[in-house]
Amino acid sequence: MQIRSILLYSQRGEIRRIDFPLGSLCIVTGASKTGKSALIEIVDYCLGRESCTVPVGVIRDTVSWFAVLFQFPHLQYFVARKTPDEGQQYQSEVYIQSGASVEIPTFQQLKPNANITALESQLTEFLGIAPNLNLSAADPKEPNAFRINVRHSTFLIFQQQDEIASKKLLFHRQGDEFVPNSIRQTIPYFIGAAEEDRLIKLNELERLRQECEEMSKRIQEYEQSVGNVDRARDLLREAREVGLFEQDDFPTDRAAIDASLTTAVRQPLTDVPALADDSRDRLQRDRLSLLREYRNLREQVRAAEEFEREQLGYQEEVGVQATRLGSVGLFRVDDVPDVCPLCLSHPQNPTPSQIEMRGLLDSFEKKLGAVQRQVTNVREHIVEIYVQLGELKSKINQNWIALSAATAASRALIEQENVNRQRSYVTGRITLYLQSRQEILGDEPLEEILATKRKRVEQLEAELNRAEVVEKQTSILNAIGTRMSEWGKRLSLEFSNSPLRIDIKKLNVVADTPRGPVPLDRMGSAENWVGYHLVAFSALHSHFIGEKRPVPRFLMLDQPSQVYFPQDKPMRTEAQQPDEDELAVQRMFALLAEVVKSLDGQFQVIVTDHADLRDKFFQDAVVQRWRSGEALVPVSWIKLPEGI
Repeated sequence: MQIRSILLYSQRGEIRRIDFPLGSLCIVTGASKTGKSALIEIVDYCLGRESCTVPVGVIRDTVSWFAVLFQFPHLQYFVARKTPDEGQQYQSEVYIQSGASVEIPTFQQLKPNANITALESQLTEFLGIAPNLNLSAADPKEPNAFRINVRHSTFLIFQQQDEIASKKLLFHRQGDEFVPNSIRQTIPYFIGAAEEDRLIKLNELERLRQECEEMSKRIQEYEQSVGNVDRARDLLREAREVGLFEQDDFPTDRAAIDASLTTAVRQPLTDVPALADDSRDRLQRDRLSLLREYRNLREQVRAAEEFEREQLGYQEEVGVQATRLGSVGLFRVDDVPDVCPLCLSHPQNPTPSQIEMRGLLDSFEKKLGAVQRQVTNVREHIVEIYVQLGELKSKINQNWIALSAATAASRALIEQENVNRQRSYVTGRITLYLQSRQEILGDEPLEEILATKRKRVEQLEAELNRAEVVEKQTSILNAIGTRMSEWGKRLSLEFSNSPLRIDIKKLNVVADTPRGPVPLDRMGSAENWVGYHLVAFSALHSHFIGEKRPVPRFLMLDQPSQVYFPQDKPMRTEAQQPDEDELAVQRMFALLAEVVKSLDGQFQVIVTDHADLRDKFFQDAVVQRWRSGEALVPVSWIKLPEGI
């Protein structure tokens, strides 16, 4: 992946195109404030950086779209990003076009057709980084694994003006928050110390560890809220006690116990008729009715017999009186009034006449006849009631027999209902247990899955020996350091006679001297700082290309000559001899040209600098010269204030 062109689209639709020869040293030289440093910002923006860091001012005011045409081995990839609105740093709209040969679109054709995520995904794929590769390559136990993509490679391809001369920062954006950790984690992958198959296993290991941790938490939560396996066994025992589980042998593992509990709750309950609708209630109502009727008849009998006794007593009394009066039948009918019929004397108080006494006797006899008939009727009524009482008693006895049978049946129903109630209670407890398990653990047998995953974790941990990665990483960095030492001597850098290396932990260059390690921030002179940045990145990219690592095949450097040539220093004339500073700059550019040439077209270095050496190799490498009004943004795009 190299840069074929950088393009700007004006607000009016004009196009400014800057082409860069592939596999070459490309130099953009010019005066200050001509937009040279913005080229890195533009390329970074078109590689998917979320914020637009192109300087606010003329460039942002005049440019509507920034674009880069990237060249892959068999593909061209055109990316255009809209300039954020005034006061904004973010703009997600992207235009993408790819093909064997891409025709640069016109301004009117730039219609957003993708977003940053799609851009990042495609560039990651084209670069050769495995998709969805989460890695923690520097340390398999690193908890902050992330998905590697094209954005991580940008730390290795850009060197801005304040970075290339820094003694504390070696890599692009190393001073930004979280970036140092990303660099430490990705460098082992990019240099090949952690190969892709290993990273895939690391990715699997990290994923399995997270899944095991999540599963363990879910199981722990489940056991805290529902209960452990002993709780499940207790529920199964309860199910057996109420007839929901009939096996004598209990399963031992949790999955089998849960399966048995699931079977238990599916057992149907015995149908029991509702007690309110059975015959027992009807029989009880009938019995109450019969008893009430029996009591009423008994009361009638009592009243009738009492009446009969009264009538018999009356009859007896009247009979006595009638018997007494019956003696009048002994007298003659023609008795004389006021003469005693017995002694025929004339009493002082005259007695009733025989006729009167006979009349009274006739009256008693009539009354006795009426009483006799009444007594006979009462007796017949009493006998009839007794017959009814006998029938009622028989019905009551039959009712009692039927009620006793119904009560026995009802008791059996109640007992069955109690059994069903107990089963329902146990079923409810088991259902709550299973539902809680399903809510927390899901439908899968989590304990078995967790055990399987833990076995796989142990297997991967045995296969992934970090010591091998560290050993390989050290070997690769030593080989890169050898090139750094060789090229450091070419630039006459201090400590170049000592072994040099890139320290992954410190993210800086370190010289291993007889007195101990000397990091770059303890080396004096800005010449050393710039020089070691150049040799470190040249050596890194030589390794990337030699080992076919998925890193873009270009390096962009901004103002590497700044420590030698202040921006206001005039260039020497042809008659003047180069001074030491210019010779040092000449050595830097010559080294870059040599590195590019040695890689046979596979490496592109783009340098933006105010230096403009007269050496032929330098002049041949110049692709843009921005002086005397020439700049990144054409003057015609700039709206000058009125009156100027």
